[in-house]
Amino acid sequence: MDRILKWGNQRTGKPWYFNNTNNIIRSNFSQNTYTIENDQSHMLIMPYKKKAIEKPPQEKPPQEKPEWAEDEKTILKGDRYSSYSYGGGRFGNQIIRNLAMAIIAEKFDLIIRYQRSQEIEKLGFKLFCGTKKYNKHKVITEKNYYYILKYNTLHYNIRSVGRSFYQTKEITNDIHKYLNSSKIMDQVVNNNIHKERYNNNNDCFIHVRLGDVSHWNPGFDYYYKVISNLKFDNLYIATDSPDHSIIEQLKKQFPKLNIYDTNLPDIILFASTCKYVILSYGSFSAIIGYFSYYSNVYYKKVTNKTAWDWNSGDNNNMFSEKTSKLGKWIEIE
Repeated sequence: MDRILKWGNQRTGKPWYFNNTNNIIRSNFSQNTYTIENDQSHMLIMPYKKKAIEKPPQEKPPQEKPEWAEDEKTILKGDRYSSYSYGGGRFGNQIIRNLAMAIIAEKFDLIIRYQRSQEIEKLGFKLFCGTKKYNKHKVITEKNYYYILKYNTLHYNIRSVGRSFYQTKEITNDIHKYLNSSKIMDQVVNNNIHKERYNNNNDCFIHVRLGDVSHWNPGFDYYYKVISNLKFDNLYIATDSPDHSIIEQLKKQFPKLNIYDTNLPDIILFASTCKYVILSYGSFSAIIGYFSYYSNVYYKKVTNKTAWDWNSGDNNNMFSEKTSKLGKWIEIE
């Protein structure tokens, strides 16, 4: 107790809370106080220290699983010792990822499972699946892709990265080459329900990617510029945002414009048969172009205002230096 009373000792020899011998200064303590007696028979008012109320630990909100998590479970069900390809993104991203993995799997004859394979194979070709699997696996990224592909033999499975998209210029060049190989092209053409349209129409098809990336869209002027310089019979458009102002502007300028809205594989197959194909930016547009074997394909010159991956270090990687049977894709300034 003496130790407590000597805190802040002043020249009078009395603690700071006395201003004279007989009085006590009442400080702004808590309403809950208790008293102790000092050696001068004065009462000292001290704050009552409340016991801390223990709060039950708050549960962390469950982290939202990526939309491909359930696909992963399906792919791995019953066989975790094989190669597999899965990950985030929409249909175009998944096609590119699966094709990137299929190229490696085919070289090394690997058993491999693919995300959304049934839907993708509606395009008319089979995603490769071989005969070999191993107890070990190797994760494939954009950085080690060609390091692995250059091996002469491979003695482990390959597995994709959920958030890798394999859309570098070099990989997409090889995917485009793969889809335009005689083997794959014959499969696609022969199985296309619109195959009678190949080299047999004068139609124009536009893909307008908007939705969550509408601020990256090339804009109305780009589409209008290309369309205005073409002579066609029918004009079709596929878009994820049919009520967007760009679509409304196109309808006003081209009243006979037809909205083509079926399912994703069919949109790709129908679009790829049209004589003129006008692309937006993005993987789905790129895939339409890759399948447009007998079309004149147009795309907007990619800039930091139209490409969301402009800072990736490999700009314009999905569109540049691509060709159809009719020639090089046409870049619009």
